[in-house]
Amino acid sequence: MTEMNDDILIKYILRESNESEDRQVEEWLGQSDANAKQLSDFKLIWETSATLAAVSPVNEDQAWQRFKQLRSEKETAKVIAFKPSGISFLKIAATVVLVMSVGLLGYFAHREYRDPTIQLAETGNETKEITMPDGSQVTLNKNTVLAYPARFVGTTRSINLRRGEAFFNVARDKNHPFVIKADKINVQVVGTTFNIKLKQNQTRVIVETGIVKVTGKTEAVELRKGEQVTISGSNQKMLKEENSGKLYNYYRTKEFVADNTPLWQLVEVLNEAYNSNISIENPAIRDLKITTTFKEESLNKIVSVISSTIDVKVERRGNEIILK
Repeated sequence: MTEMNDDILIKYILRESNESEDRQVEEWLGQSDANAKQLSDFKLIWETSATLAAVSPVNEDQAWQRFKQLRSEKETAKVIAFKPSGISFLKIAATVVLVMSVGLLGYFAHREYRDPTIQLAETGNETKEITMPDGSQVTLNKNTVLAYPARFVGTTRSINLRRGEAFFNVARDKNHPFVIKADKINVQVVGTTFNIKLKQNQTRVIVETGIVKVTGKTEAVELRKGEQVTISGSNQKMLKEENSGKLYNYYRTKEFVADNTPLWQLVEVLNEAYNSNISIENPAIRDLKITTTFKEESLNKIVSVISSTIDVKVERRGNEIILK
């Protein structure tokens, strides 16, 4: 089993890791539940230290030296096997541990005070609905992976959308914000409904109700009902705009709702939903707008309606459907 460098884990938690380090951590997390639990322990220490260090009068450097000495003397009192690195995060954690006394180390060692084992919800060719520990409802699209704890601890309700697409109906709790890590961004809400989609090097957040805060490495935006943001490219540039139609909801409502929607967007969703191969051969028709609703229709029926509605030709070549 691959070992993970503590420094990389800390950078991952603090959202200071690069793409290569993110991949290392994600691969490492997938190797075992024990690895996921180790990351949870790191997060618990961080949340505790971040809260208490601000009011602590203890000198961090002195505490760090004392912590290293205590660790060698009292191996059985460790929470997890930290490797001394001089990183300020670990110094803060050591400060907090000393402020709360050595007895707290044993306190953390008990299972009930650790962040619980991460649950993994994973879909293949079917969608799935799951309930979060706080009662929030999540609908997962096909080929989606969501990681979440068996119960929420700390000041936030934190989960991780690792791959795919999900619709969230978040239970309101203003004292414990709901936070989703999705690729390079954090999405924070109190209680609202919204959709997140990860696709290659792009993330899109669409808000259905309420207010959603989306934070990237260098930018942050606030979204309200009917707005969306697309984060793409190596620089994770954010593009905020109005959202037209409700195509994003097809996997939840079983309806394709196009409202003055460009043809290319409808084609993209149909290919995803039906695992089809529809292409637009004529660039001039890509942005033609279409307004219609399809509910549990066959793909052939949908293509026929598109053809007659916006006057495009349809050609079939094997499994491919070409719009001209």
